[in-house]
Amino acid sequence: MHLSHFSYFGNNPAKRRRSEPASNFLYGTHARLGVIDRPGNLFMSALKHLLFACLPILGAAQSATAAERLAVGARFDRIFEQGADGQWRGLGVDVLRTLAARAGDTVRFGIYPWARAQAMVQRAQADILIGPYKSPERDKQYAFVELPFYRDRMVFYTRNGANPPWRGEFGPIAATRIAAVRGWHYGARFDQARPRLNISEVNQLEHGVQMLMHGRVDLLATNERNNAALIGTLRDSGRLAALCPAIAQLDGYLAFPRGAGFAAARDQYSALFTEMVRSGEFARLAARHGVLAPAGAAADGRSREAGASAAAYNKPCPAAPSNPP
Repeated sequence: MHLSHFSYFGNNPAKRRRSEPASNFLYGTHARLGVIDRPGNLFMSALKHLLFACLPILGAAQSATAAERLAVGARFDRIFEQGADGQWRGLGVDVLRTLAARAGDTVRFGIYPWARAQAMVQRAQADILIGPYKSPERDKQYAFVELPFYRDRMVFYTRNGANPPWRGEFGPIAATRIAAVRGWHYGARFDQARPRLNISEVNQLEHGVQMLMHGRVDLLATNERNNAALIGTLRDSGRLAALCPAIAQLDGYLAFPRGAGFAAARDQYSALFTEMVRSGEFARLAARHGVLAPAGAAADGRSREAGASAAAYNKPCPAAPSNPP
């Protein structure tokens, strides 16, 4: 900044006149702040003025790091739900509220059909997708937080009394009518077999359950956690049963849009969540919600606590194929 912009410039009257409006302003500003320029303090005056001028910029930079995050997903039992009272509940909700508070952000939530929620995050219309499983295709679409926050068993449900030929291999069920939820990932083995399967896609899990109960399909591909909660609300829930072995075991994550504009937020939330895991705070939170914490998300061994409370829906299933994310 040129020194002619300051009030005590020197003995050139013309330059003093040209700088007088700025001088008066700066003098008034410094006086209000208790700083009076003196001819012998010209450099310090300039430096102080520069600092004062930068304060609004620094304040704006600090506030720019805080944001209101929109987190979206479909209704996932114990992960992401909205009660009849309008309150948001679930492990994903509590984790995100904790992370947002520690990042200096606020967070609001929205429930949508799963395919729409995914598209919103892909298009950067929302900041965070709650609960996606990883797949090679999704790795290209989203920036995942490093550690998962829950684990699911993917299973087939059928009607009691039916005897579909599911023994862990997809070949024998190629002609069997199967309902699968649009946009769900069921693991690499299922994806490889999908072109050979007779699949009807449904927009909502509830639609698949109704199709199965009314005999329009013979198998429903789902996760045990969501489906067990859903069929428990139905009048004829005893008509349906899960089959062993499981299709796969998959871990669920938080995911951000890909793109430079979200990289810093993704890294910050990932680091904050890793700290929750290392401290044991996350394992206790998962146990409170009755959700199985993946081994990688319970580095201190406290996953046993979460796993014990989740045993009701994670029944042992012999020879379940493992599908690492």
